[in-house]
Amino acid sequence: MIRFLAFFLVFFQLFSSCDASGTLNREMGSVLGLKLSGGTVLANWDSHGGFHGDGTKFAAIQFPDDSVADQIRNTEDGRWKAFPIQEEEVRVILYGVTKRQPDGTDATFGPILYDHDTGEPLFPQVEEGYYFFWDRHSDTKTPLLERPSYNFTVAVYDAEKKILYYGKLDT
Repeated sequence: MIRFLAFFLVFFQLFSSCDASGTLNREMGSVLGLKLSGGTVLANWDSHGGFHGDGTKFAAIQFPDDSVADQIRNTEDGRWKAFPIQEEEVRVILYGVTKRQPDGTDATFGPILYDHDTGEPLFPQVEEGYYFFWDRHSDTKTPLLERPSYNFTVAVYDAEKKILYYGKLDT
């Protein structure tokens, strides 16, 4: 009986982790317009919950080959763009931006997606790759960084390391 229980627990753990990876790949792939499979999940956490569903989601998946980069290069909807990041608001979201103020001091804005324990950006600096940004907020007339709340999805594909980083923020 103990052997059966041990076997069942090991089997359940393996089955659960495979299903979680598949679910993550399907969710991210659907949003990003990619077919994701065969990757290794490096990080996956989600603080969404509660009455309003506010929270942050972050995931990182490493792939064994260039299949994701090939798909990104062949997308036609224009939401994937090659580095360097052109939009200042996306740079603020991912890494933060330092600006010189009229009084001569420097002020840093962002990052908006950061590790609440360390204060460091969730997304690593990427030299070669692609990025995706989707503003899901209902108020698209007010500039993104001037809004009282955020609803967006952002992703970065590091072409050198073959890692896809995914973030979602709802406030």
